[in-house]
Amino acid sequence: MHPDEKDKMAFTKKQSNYYCNKVMSFGLKNVGATYQQLINKILAKLIGKTIETYVDDTVVKSSKVDKHTTNLHELFDMMDLYQIKLNPEKCLFDVWAGKFLGLMLTSRRNKANLNWCSMVIDMMSLTNIKEVQ
Repeated sequence: MHPDEKDKMAFTKKQSNYYCNKVMSFGLKNVGATYQQLINKILAKLIGKTIETYVDDTVVKSSKVDKHTTNLHELFDMMDLYQIKLNPEKCLFDVWAGKFLGLMLTSRRNKANLNWCSMVIDMMSLTNIKEVQ
């Protein structure tokens, strides 16, 4: 968060203590959209080529193992340049397949998440006008 903006995000408690956030809190209104715009601007040259990102989820993709290290360095350099911190506990490395935005990403192809598909398949059909409304 920019130092000049910290006072705009401040709040007080009953004891009249004054609190100021050092980083953008995801509990605030429109923070998700603001963060997404920031990430889109910062990573514009990488999105669609070596990474896919949505709000706080980012996937680095590579066709070859040796190229993956280079792609990770590019992402980390951009994050470092704009002082964006990553939580190491939430980072996963050396993953060959995983869930991202409802899709199952694999090295061969992307598939729909079977858990989500089963919810739609098992959903009961609407039988009257009232249910449709």
